[in-house]
Amino acid sequence: EGGALELYPADRDAPHGTPATTPSKEILPLSDALLLFVVEPGVSFHAVREVRRERARISIQGWLHAPTLEATSGFEHRGVATLQQILQTRGNGTATSSAAVGDSGAGASPIDALPSSSYATGDLTSEDREFLSQWLAPEYLNDTHLQTVASQFADSSYAVLAQFLRPDVFSALLEMLGAADTADGFSQDSAEAPLPCYGAGACDGWEVIGPPHLRRYLRYEGEASAAEGQAAPGAAHSRLGRRAPPP
Repeated sequence: EGGALELYPADRDAPHGTPATTPSKEILPLSDALLLFVVEPGVSFHAVREVRRERARISIQGWLHAPTLEATSGFEHRGVATLQQILQTRGNGTATSSAAVGDSGAGASPIDALPSSSYATGDLTSEDREFLSQWLAPEYLNDTHLQTVASQFADSSYAVLAQFLRPDVFSALLEMLGAADTADGFSQDSAEAPLPCYGAGACDGWEVIGPPHLRRYLRYEGEASAAEGQAAPGAAHSRLGRRAPPP
């Protein structure tokens, strides 16, 4: 039904302050239960999983503040655990890295700026058009149509790309996505979709991209070899990956 408390570790392979894509612990909101945990900015992260049923998730939450993590190590230090003292310390310019935490629990994670070389410049080359023609409807490779889309985006800050894919590509992807969902335990016939597991779809060369408080999607990195030990639920994800353009 959802509503579980998720505790995320830091991603050691990402910049400081980035949570991992999968929580290390999931705790159900049981009745008459008390849960205490330390929150340290840039080190620990938490979230509440989406509630998928009509039953409400009711809880009382609060924060115990301290100027440093060490100041919470004993009951004799209980007098320093006040928000007012944190604000005073911060105002004096002596706040430590663990002095404050946002209500979101995820903390601010840096977003890497795109390198300048990743921005498209100039017109499409013949090689570009040949490659994109495998995927896109012909009108989206027409200079006049592209200029119309660009003008709409400049005026409205968005553009609706209707029938963006070729019909045969769209039909094939729709079939493959349905097969991949079925392999992951989802069914279009069910009245309510089940809660997905955190690693749903992450197999056969598909990798989860986070951090989870900003985004979560799958990116195809190429088929994994048997030596990498990735267990595949079937051929659906592999077929979908082979249909994807090279990374």
